[in-house]
Amino acid sequence: LYHTFNLVDENAHGYCAFSDDLTPEYFEQLSNEHRVVQYKNGQPVYKWELINSSTHNEALDCHVYAFAVGHAKTKGTRRLS
Repeated sequence: LYHTFNLVDENAHGYCAFSDDLTPEYFEQLSNEHRVVQYKNGQPVYKWELINSSTHNEALDCHVYAFAVGHAKTKGTRRLS
């Protein structure tokens, strides 16, 4: 998901535009996690951890949910039985 923040082509899949009205706190929340790797039984296990435990990450959570909905919408949905 983080790679989409660097897209400059508005027609690129995953492009995201941010309002000029967003606060620095929003972007701190958006970038407050990083991926770490740990090894279990010799196999890599990836997880996301907070960078700063005193900063929330709700903006990132909402962005992930919106990205997932957009992805599901473009791929179509199937009804579960």
